[in-house]
Amino acid sequence: MEITVFGATGGIGAHLCDLAVRRGHRVTAFVRRAAAVPSHGDRVRVVVGDALTGVGIRDALRPDSVAISCLGSRTPTKAGDPVTSTGARHIIDGMRAVGASRLIVVSSVGVGTARENPWFVNLLVRPAFALFYPHARDDFDAMEALVGASGLAWTLARASSLTDGRARGRYLVDRDTRRTGPFIARIDVAAFLLNEAENPANVQARVSLSNPWPELIRRAPRLLETGPRTG
Repeated sequence: MEITVFGATGGIGAHLCDLAVRRGHRVTAFVRRAAAVPSHGDRVRVVVGDALTGVGIRDALRPDSVAISCLGSRTPTKAGDPVTSTGARHIIDGMRAVGASRLIVVSSVGVGTARENPWFVNLLVRPAFALFYPHARDDFDAMEALVGASGLAWTLARASSLTDGRARGRYLVDRDTRRTGPFIARIDVAAFLLNEAENPANVQARVSLSNPWPELIRRAPRLLETGPRTG
């Protein structure tokens, strides 16, 4: 399989490139600096470009490419860095130009409306987004709108709060995005992205993505879905 990874030197993208190489796929890493890509010999084709301007994106794609975007702002508190949505627009344009059709994009918990998120995200995550990262949430919302209207075979993975923990080897995927846990390891996000590329199960769908809740909490699923009772 031909896989193009945008944001290949980030926490998720680097894991994804490594996993894809180990499974024998042909990988193209789209990056801003070639020196930042770990050496995989001739198993990874490196394309240097800029997601904000679109330079190099078409060169990174082929008609049979599965495009996976792990793009995210390195300055989420500042305006003027809408790399997630601007990058998605350029990727979509590039895919149309070369005839590629499969697109998988990392999004975030808290994106969308309150009705699309669980109670603990509405209580904690969305207010924190609004207070500290309003531009980042707007960027994710704009990206999801672009991807959803692209006409491509897309999947949006709304990852929970990211950690650098070890691979759990298990994660929760649900098209009801209200059903999610609080955290997920970046390496498990990468595993989901590659599994979805290999075996498409969520085409034209938004899914929540998290590691499983601790056992004690998982025994109270109704509480997690509906929130604590107040009377």
